Amino acid sequence: VNFAKLLEMVAEVDPQLRVRFSTSHPKDISDEVIYTMARHENICRHLHISLQSGSDRVLKLMRRPYTSDTVRELRRAVAALPGRRVAMGADVIAGFPGESDGDFAATCAFLAGDDGCAPFTGLHVFPYSERPGTASATMPGTVPRSVRIARADALDKIGADGRNAFAAGLIGKTVEVCVEKDGNGRTSEYLRCILQGAGRRRELVQAVVADYSPTTGELSATIHA
Repeated sequence: VNFAKLLEMVAEVDPQLRVRFSTSHPKDISDEVIYTMARHENICRHLHISLQSGSDRVLKLMRRPYTSDTVRELRRAVAALPGRRVAMGADVIAGFPGESDGDFAATCAFLAGDDGCAPFTGLHVFPYSERPGTASATMPGTVPRSVRIARADALDKIGADGRNAFAAGLIGKTVEVCVEKDGNGRTSEYLRCILQGAGRRRELVQAVVADYSPTTGELSATIHA
């Protein structure tokens, strides 16, 4: 079976079984996968994709088989899912060989949602590092290490801003939380949540969000009685 069908089969095992997947290649998030997410409430409203860059020129240098428009259309399709908003994160490389100031600016704009899409809600940012034997290790246009670090820091800030805006938008709303061993847990959108009220480990509970702390990155919520 394909991935969408596998996802559906797992989701149908038990409605109380939470299903989450991450670090997907953009080409693997098909319309069928999105339709499956829409049909099954127990599939987490969270995606994390292996994006790497928001610049088409850099994506071509990386030999990635997609463009920013591919991911833009994916973001729009996911945003159209009924019910709760979907949190979307991404892996991004800062300072790939040949990445110009303009390429970096394009990536920043893309991640921040300047193209009309919602900002990404969390970024795993990696400064580019040479690996012996890879094609990129001998490519021209090496970006100085200090610039890579500075760009990575800027991208981390964009990711934090996106996460904070998304989380703040959940205040006053009901979220589903999977209770963990410390009595707190993660929401379906994969946000850390501090719970008030009784919940058993591994139980899925409904909780109303009272607050969000940008400092800790944690929601505060009260479990429904």
